[in-house]
Amino acid sequence: MPDLLEPPVSFLKKLMGRTPEPEPELPEEPVEHRRAHRAGTYKVVSVTYPSGYVRKGIAVDLSATGVRVRFSQRGELPAHVDLKIDGVPGVLSAEVVWQETYDAGLKFVS
Repeated sequence: MPDLLEPPVSFLKKLMGRTPEPEPELPEEPVEHRRAHRAGTYKVVSVTYPSGYVRKGIAVDLSATGVRVRFSQRGELPAHVDLKIDGVPGVLSAEVVWQETYDAGLKFVS
């Protein structure tokens, strides 16, 4: 019968024949690369390709320097696009910074 006052690690070692695995290290916090605070939003966006093709999406994050757009279907964006965001005056030129399956991060350029 094990000694109940024995430390749990040595008891487990005797019981299992080995020492328990050490706790895994937690990954580091992701590094934030945004240059400005982004506010959650929900606005319709018209994304115009250089070819003239227009694709609709939803702006889900918006800041003074960029926007995150979510699309209903998969598709790859060209490197540069023009944006018309509902409620934002004018047409904005943007550079595609990253793309995932349905989302894209765009940086406004002049």
